[in-house]
Amino acid sequence: MIKDKLTREQKRHLRKLSAIAYERELSNAMENLFSFFNRWKAGEIDAHTLDNEIHKHHNGISRDLYNLYTSNDPIVQVAHALRSGVIKMEEVREDCWSLLKVFQDS
Repeated sequence: MIKDKLTREQKRHLRKLSAIAYERELSNAMENLFSFFNRWKAGEIDAHTLDNEIHKHHNGISRDLYNLYTSNDPIVQVAHALRSGVIKMEEVREDCWSLLKVFQDS
């Protein structure tokens, strides 16, 4: 298995990139939720609508991201982040490129 052959430094680097990607994706999702708080504060929507949006966020994107970034191996997590544009290849250490290339081509 590929992850069994990673050096300690590669594992650390991939876990760090995974954490960065998780933070970035969750922050983007929170921006969307934040807009509902602003609309509620401005009186555009009621508390029930806001509560429903919080519930949808928690059971939707928030849960999906949690499952992605805590259930998979860091190579898969970083590959996903690269594909979705959350992480740029320039942020990946050169000694990890070959590990992710397989995912980039598929």
